[in-house]
Amino acid sequence: TSDDEDEKVVSREGVNFYTDPDIPPLFQSTNSDYSSMGYSRGHLAAAQFHKNGTQSEMNGTFNLSTNVVPQDMTMNACDWFRLESMTKKLSKDFPNGLFVVTGPLFVPTYDTSTGKKMISYILGGKNDVAVPTHMFKVLMGVKEDNSKAVAAFVMPNRPILEERPLTDFQVP
Repeated sequence: TSDDEDEKVVSREGVNFYTDPDIPPLFQSTNSDYSSMGYSRGHLAAAQFHKNGTQSEMNGTFNLSTNVVPQDMTMNACDWFRLESMTKKLSKDFPNGLFVVTGPLFVPTYDTSTGKKMISYILGGKNDVAVPTHMFKVLMGVKEDNSKAVAAFVMPNRPILEERPLTDFQVP
């Protein structure tokens, strides 16, 4: 590689959320889906974690079909952001790697009238984008001696009215 390529800065500046043309139209979501729903475009793999990668990897974090889900705006901007910030800090504590898996959950609720568990969620926008009821993040850090530390978190995808410790969202 040339010296110019080695010094290239990876940036999210000027990168926009986009619809993936390789995804069949039935499974695509668009920016207008999000603007009409009132939800933020929540990254699964956070853009902030790709600043040391390639510009292509950074751009990929803005793919609406493969890396973005509808998130409640306050949850995404506050509590989820705190969890992502903690994840970034933890990455420095695990020299052999911090592995992160993030995704949407569709958690059932108990219907007292039928006595059954039911899954209910919002479909939004022209393309019926499914709004998850919850979000999860699993972290596995590898220590210097190759032992592992694991933590998992589940947050409801709705406004969290008061700031709570992140451990309140930790699951066994």
